[in-house]
Amino acid sequence: MLPQLVSDKRNRKERSLRLWSTACARGEEPYSIAILLAEFLGNRLPDFDISIYATDISEWALAEAQGGIYSPKDIEGLSTAILESYFARHGDGYVVNSNIRQIVNFSHFDLTSTIPPPFVNLDCIFCCNILIYLQPKLQERLLEMLYNSLATPGYLILGETETPTDSLREKLECLDTKAKIYKKNGGGNNV
Repeated sequence: MLPQLVSDKRNRKERSLRLWSTACARGEEPYSIAILLAEFLGNRLPDFDISIYATDISEWALAEAQGGIYSPKDIEGLSTAILESYFARHGDGYVVNSNIRQIVNFSHFDLTSTIPPPFVNLDCIFCCNILIYLQPKLQERLLEMLYNSLATPGYLILGETETPTDSLREKLECLDTKAKIYKKNGGGNNV
């Protein structure tokens, strides 16, 4: 997905990359996305105006996320190269480097509210492991809201046990059934 997204942006001579981590908790997902983009783009990173919007319903989690401080247990499994490139020691733990933190914008948002979405024209939305906690009608409303927030083309990434509603499947192209990556192309695309 990422190579295609970047290629499409370059072909259209667009510089912005706008992504949304819908339930960011303590920030692991949006910071991971920022690091992935930095790794993928390398020295081309400054060529893009990147905004990663990270929302959550928990004010406590958002405060933790904004600090970007993680314990050694939190960062278990990260390679030495990633740790050295994107983190600095902070007391007994690690803090995400400022060049990564500045890409991520944290704010409060309740996905179950009827308030219009805070972001539109997004290139990619991550909505992982949220739908499983919602009743079908609420799932449908949330997915429609996310679909309407996507740019065309735009990508929707769901959790591994989640699927779009029947009506939304008609509008999305499934790029990867295992990774749950869907693409909004503009027209109806039966999957």
